[in-house]
Amino acid sequence: MDPAQAGPPRAENLGSKVGMHSAIGMNMPSRLLSPATVFLALTMLQRTAAAQTSTESTSDKSPGLALGLSVGLPLVGAGMIAAAALPASYNHTWQTLSMLGGLGLVLLGPSGGNFYIGRIPRGFAFSGGRLALTALAAALIAEGIRHSDVSESDYERGAAKTSMIGAFACGAGILGLTIWETIDAYYATKRLNRAKQQTLAFAPMIVPGREGTFVAGMAVAGRY
Repeated sequence: MDPAQAGPPRAENLGSKVGMHSAIGMNMPSRLLSPATVFLALTMLQRTAAAQTSTESTSDKSPGLALGLSVGLPLVGAGMIAAAALPASYNHTWQTLSMLGGLGLVLLGPSGGNFYIGRIPRGFAFSGGRLALTALAAALIAEGIRHSDVSESDYERGAAKTSMIGAFACGAGILGLTIWETIDAYYATKRLNRAKQQTLAFAPMIVPGREGTFVAGMAVAGRY
């Protein structure tokens, strides 16, 4: 057959585990092209994976820091409350500010770990639960004090006892939410770091086909 009438080399559709490859014709001998293209593809694949790994490693969050924020901020708040409650010649305005600031750290501080790793809505949900329980406990304590005053007409020992039990239950709920959030933020940081380490890299690749053609494809590498 006349080479001029033979037309372009016929492309065959070859499949692989990474996808379907389309064939293209080239004039360079396959013995020279195949090692070079394979080496180039593997080099690009390695560099792409290394770049992704380097970027992710620098953005990892520290589980220890998340735990430290969730535990340390409430402890600082408790210290401020204790310092403000000590009988001393401190300025009353300073004592009030220290008490309010310490209370805020005790109730909002445990969410520091969630805020640190970017789970803002979850942190506000935990803090909102603690604030709601604190408000309920304050109302129950006020109700218990009102019913426990023997000089008042609405004195009722049973109601006062029930109110105080409810207030203690609210305190236990606040403590439970704090412990839950602290542990949750620590392990959530570990899960986020593991998820970032799951990478997938792609690189073009050309391998020799039949009748002098070459098959273009894609090399894929992943880490899980």
